[in-house]
Amino acid sequence: MRSKTALEENISVGEILATVANPITSNGRKYRGLEVTGKDLELLQIVADPKFNVDAITNKHLQKVLGGLPWANGLVGRSLSGRISRHLRLLGEHGIIKKLPNQHRYMLTSKGKLLTTALNQFLGANLSDLSKLAA
Repeated sequence: MRSKTALEENISVGEILATVANPITSNGRKYRGLEVTGKDLELLQIVADPKFNVDAITNKHLQKVLGGLPWANGLVGRSLSGRISRHLRLLGEHGIIKKLPNQHRYMLTSKGKLLTTALNQFLGANLSDLSKLAA
């Protein structure tokens, strides 16, 4: 419910995207900013899938979904699993997902729900509708 009230606030899509676009440092390690309309788009759209609201996100589920997509760069098995693990850590450091205690599962946070909802609405918007809103 919290993400719904956040969507009703006057926050621009640019402000939402800017929160994750900048690099961050956590525990002495640097993490790159997310490219939400670039190389991280496919992963964010898949993580936002409603089926993960019922069942948490796991590396194994993401391997099945991402395996045949260009995002995987032809990787399979342990290589793909490692790439997904690194990206899960990146999403976690940016506060988009959080790890469930004592499990290898992740859930979308309220910040993650807000980001993915805004991104999906932004990408799905019709140009004529946007021009009417701007006028």
